[in-house]
Amino acid sequence: MTIPGVGLRSSTKVPIDIFVERVAILQDTVLAVQRADSFYDEAVKQLKTKSEGSEQAHHLYRAILGLLQRSGHLRFKPPRDFADD
Repeated sequence: MTIPGVGLRSSTKVPIDIFVERVAILQDTVLAVQRADSFYDEAVKQLKTKSEGSEQAHHLYRAILGLLQRSGHLRFKPPRDFADD
């Protein structure tokens, strides 16, 4: 969609309630296969101080990613260097 004076719009926005629901589904899925550790429990306790739903969902998402990374289910590799090939 072209916006006069701005040009093409390159991104879309998802309603916050959909994001919150998807993070809750991700949490249920991950905790069904992986036991929570003390770092995750501490992060969830700190969520009580966050007032906005989207902010809580964002911090919960980061806590889930941290849990997956600590348990070895998620790994970040450096970008591939084609000069080495």
